[in-house]
Amino acid sequence: MEQTEDAKLLETATHPKRAIYILGAEDYGVPVELKRGHQKVQIDTPMCLNAASAGSIVMYDRHLKERAARA
Repeated sequence: MEQTEDAKLLETATHPKRAIYILGAEDYGVPVELKRGHQKVQIDTPMCLNAASAGSIVMYDRHLKERAARA
C-alpha cells in the first residue's frame, strides 16, 4: 500500500486470491525496488493514516469483497 501515481484506489482495487501485502514505513514508504511490477493500492482519505490503521482497513476491505463474492 503506497501513495503513488499508479496506485489504484482501494474502492476499485481487486484482491488477488493469494497475496502479500507490504505496508510502507510511515516516514519513507516502500522501497522502490519492492514497488516495481506490483499492484499498488491507496486509501482515499483526507488525513494521514499510520501503517497499522491502513493495513487494517485493507484487510477489512479484502474480507468484505470476498464475502460479497461468495453471496
